[in-house]
Amino acid sequence: QFLKPLTIAFLLVMIGMSFGLPTGYALNPARDLGPRLYTAVAGWGLSVFTASNYYFWVPIVAPIVGAVLGGGAYIATISVHHDRQDEIKIAKDLTSSSGRYGTIPTNVPAEEQGLTTAA
Repeated sequence: QFLKPLTIAFLLVMIGMSFGLPTGYALNPARDLGPRLYTAVAGWGLSVFTASNYYFWVPIVAPIVGAVLGGGAYIATISVHHDRQDEIKIAKDLTSSSGRYGTIPTNVPAEEQGLTTAA
């Protein structure tokens, strides 16, 4: 469990070491787009968007595409193996009559939790 943050940190360092020099380590769109917009306004004009073979769009689009692909991979490989009954049991425990947790929003419909709705 404690290795997960270290694994992510190691991955980010490796990405930075691999692509940091040519790309400026732009894993965050704001890391690339903000300075590029400022440079364009400061006098360089639109040439900042045509530099390096129109690379400006990669840090903007790549994280979004990566998130969509990562979410799809999670759904295809991990989420399909989760038992829906476990989610229902957890939702029932969290919204039990003890009132300790109050109202917790869940993605399990009230009918499946065994909760009744006032008509």
